[in-house]
This record gives sequence, C-alpha cells and structure tokens, in this order.
Amino acid sequence: MSDETLGGFFPLYRKLMDSDIWHRDDFQLKLWIYLLLNARYKDTEIRGITVKRGQYLRSYAKMADDLKLIHGRGFKARNPEGVRYGCDAMAKAGMITVEGNLFGVLITIVNYDTYNPKEGGTPTLVSGPEGCDVTPSSHTRMKEGSKKELQKQKSTTDADASITRVFEAYCQNVQTGARLTDAGKRKIATRRKEFTDAELVLSTERFSKSEWWMTNNSKKGVQWFFKSEDRIIQFLGIEPDADRNTNNGFDDGRMTADENWTDLIKDDDDVPDLDF
Repeated sequence: MSDETLGGFFPLYRKLMDSDIWHRDDFQLKLWIYLLLNARYKDTEIRGITVKRGQYLRSYAKMADDLKLIHGRGFKARNPEGVRYGCDAMAKAGMITVEGNLFGVLITIVNYDTYNPKEGGTPTLVSGPEGCDVTPSSHTRMKEGSKKELQKQKSTTDADASITRVFEAYCQNVQTGARLTDAGKRKIATRRKEFTDAELVLSTERFSKSEWWMTNNSKKGVQWFFKSEDRIIQFLGIEPDADRNTNNGFDDGRMTADENWTDLIKDDDDVPDLDF
C-alpha cells in the first residue's frame, strides 16, 4: 500500500470513547480529530521549514476558519483565541506540543505512530491523556443497556462540571460573589450548544478588559450575561482598553452600525493569514 493511500485516512479506535478527550466539550474532540487528520504522514518541506511526520503547520486564524460552523445560510468562524485555548489544553494534557514560528504554529502529535501506524506496522497500546488508553480494547465489553446508562450519567456530570467552570470564570472575571440560579444554569447550558466552553470563558475575559462594560454592566448577573448568542459574540469582539488608567484611546467595546461581529472574531493579528 502506498504512502499516498495510507495518508488518506487513519484508524479511529473505539477506545477513544474511554479517553479524557471524549468527555470534554465537543469542540475539543473535533479539534483533536482535525489535528490527527491534518498531521503529515511523512516528512515534508513547507516554505523552508521541515514539517515532520506527525506534525501540522497552520496559523490559529486558518484553523479557526477550517473549523467554522454552519450558521443560518452561511458560516460562523471559530474564534482563533478559542482554538489557541484548545491547543494549550491539549498541550498541558501531554497530547501535543506547540511551537510558534513565522508562519503560525507547528503542532506535534505525541505518539503519532500509535494513532497512524507506518505501513506494515501495528498499533501499540499506550496511555493517552489522563492515563486513558486510546487504542482498541477488543475483549472487554459492557452490556449495552448498562453502557448507555453510564454514558448518560457521565454526560450529565460532565455538563454540570462544564457549567460550573464557565460560572467560575464569570465570577473571577466579571462579578465576584455572583449566585448561580437554576435560570442562570439554563442560560449557560443553552450557550454551550452554540459555543465551546473555551469561547464562553474567553467572553468573560474579554468583557473584563473593558472599563466601560465593567463599570456599566458587571453587576447585571449571569442571566443577563449569557442571555443570547449575539451577546456572547459581542463580548468576544471586545478589544482590551489601550490604557485602563486613562481615557486615552479608550474604546468602550460597543459596535457601530457598520461593523460585523463575525468579521471581528475572525481577526488574528498574531500570525500571518497564509494558505499552505
């Protein structure tokens, strides 16, 4: 079998369902599979940089565009900062390494040969993130009913934990001492269907960087903050004040009629917007 044929796919093992990445928010899983699909199968030279087997060279802005979602009749790009946050989380879990360069970031899949063996090779059982095995377990099976029930319980527990993480970020960045009511939980749960946890946390961070928003709206509560999809997009588009101690260059973060929030969250000035 040729390298080109093998480079067209990689085996997705059932044991992935027992790994930590499976039980994180949906975007983390999507980002992980995206990286596995795009990692180079063999060493390649790109713009004078050697991208080795198991590595991927891309800017956060381009990855955000690759991972865009259908929204109405068009698409909504991911926030590049949300992609950066997801990659950082995977790096901390030991799944990847991330190295910045002139063209974006060079991502290396740790133990890449485990996920995509070389021609003639066989998968090797290794520990994945959080000590979970990510290659198949062919002999251990649970009864279907019990497995579904456990997955349902796990899903509920994970959702509650994610809501708590988002709420804690809100308290830390926006309103210290806020209360999480059932109505507030429902608002956060609804927003989690439209945004990743990383993007919701980032929205609280962006909000806290604007003196105008903090002065006029930080005490309005969880329900107000997470009221709608448009509101979160608005907060993600807030640019930090140039100087929090003066009014020089002050920007209150509010949109003008001619601006478009989708265009705002696509911007990423940290890396060149290159196609490769």
